[in-house]
Amino acid sequence: NIGGNPPLLSNAGTVRKSGGTGTSTLQVVVNNDGSLLAQSGTVNLNKGGDSHGSFNASAGATLNFGGNGTMTLETNSTVSGAGTIGFSGGTVDVNGGYAVTGSTVINVGTANFNGSASTKDGTLSEGNLSGSGTLTVSGTMNWTGGTMAGTGATTIASGGSLVTSGVNDKGFSQRTINNAGTLSWSGTGNLNSGNGATINNQAGGVFDLQSDQTWAFNIGGNPPLLSNAGTVRKS
Repeated sequence: NIGGNPPLLSNAGTVRKSGGTGTSTLQVVVNNDGSLLAQSGTVNLNKGGDSHGSFNASAGATLNFGGNGTMTLETNSTVSGAGTIGFSGGTVDVNGGYAVTGSTVINVGTANFNGSASTKDGTLSEGNLSGSGTLTVSGTMNWTGGTMAGTGATTIASGGSLVTSGVNDKGFSQRTINNAGTLSWSGTGNLNSGNGATINNQAGGVFDLQSDQTWAFNIGGNPPLLSNAGTVRKS
């Protein structure tokens, strides 16, 4: 609230939150070329930056990319942890390693996964899950709002699930969903789609229609595609 250019934290060592169950907000540009560790509570990064280092959230803790601006995680950066990685504002370009054994939560802003990324669980409630790479979900991802887009893919591994539910319409543009687990669709929200968005329901995969809603071709471009080698059912 002073004005001018935002402050800068340039880290080549270790920044960590080791105590307190609340939120520590860094409303500064963060260039992390060392280690940034959320070991307790929540660390909220609010002004973007350009980083080559490592980010980690311990079990029970949250590391959140929020606010505004763009955070570029370069190809030699890593994001990991058994806690929660959150995206709640601005744009985050994840160009490096992303291997989260906890949860990935997208509720505002844009998370661009541009490489090979993985998470156990996830939530997309608002904002955009996008990028040119593949995000693989081994547990459960809940999709209650927001958009899946970009040239990349969301892969639901065997034994995993994508639970699409709630009252909000969802956007599905260009991206591919590869389902080897269970993709369920309930609630009253439609799927607004176009630009060749594709669901590949793979052998052993189940696409379970539990609602009376529409996967609509209303965005433009090439029509969406359902390619089924598994089971599609309305239960």
